Amino acid sequence: MLLEIESIQSRLDEQFLPLEPMVTGLRLVPKHNQESGLSECERKLGVVFPSSFVALTTHFDFGHLTVGPIAFCNRGDYFAWLIDTNQNGSQNDLAWWSGAHRPEGLVMIANSDPFAILLDTKSERVLAFSHGSDSVSESFVIADRFDHFVRGVGSAMLERNPDGGNENLARRIASSVGVEPNNRFWLSVAS
Repeated sequence: MLLEIESIQSRLDEQFLPLEPMVTGLRLVPKHNQESGLSECERKLGVVFPSSFVALTTHFDFGHLTVGPIAFCNRGDYFAWLIDTNQNGSQNDLAWWSGAHRPEGLVMIANSDPFAILLDTKSERVLAFSHGSDSVSESFVIADRFDHFVRGVGSAMLERNPDGGNENLARRIASSVGVEPNNRFWLSVAS
């Protein structure tokens, strides 16, 4: 059910390449310096990223990438953004976690309205955390791994009917990424 990364890349190119350079950041663009910043990011955050996350973020430029309602980064350096967003004691005045320290193994990897998108670096699962929630314990799983999450978001954006009636699409995507069919994140993204 999920579109393959190559298909998502090709279809995003078809839609958004004609809009460049006026509009950028809406395509999966190959990254030129594939290892740049990854090791430092892992070291500073005290995590080891799962292979599905490493494979995509070192192959494509997530530093300027928004797919549908999901903004990965718009500052140019995705790994530097990850450090700024997730490092304990950083200049980040609006930490996504409550308490003194970021929950062990969790890293915010993207943002949307109304969800922060988290990666559990230990289990490889991707979670959504509603902005304004009192506790990260209210987060819920939205994909069994990062590449499925990206493919799910790409599939939702490229396969959805703009006139509505996308509940079945959302349920098929949810099942394909390893979560329950009525997952509220996918129902929201596909709507």
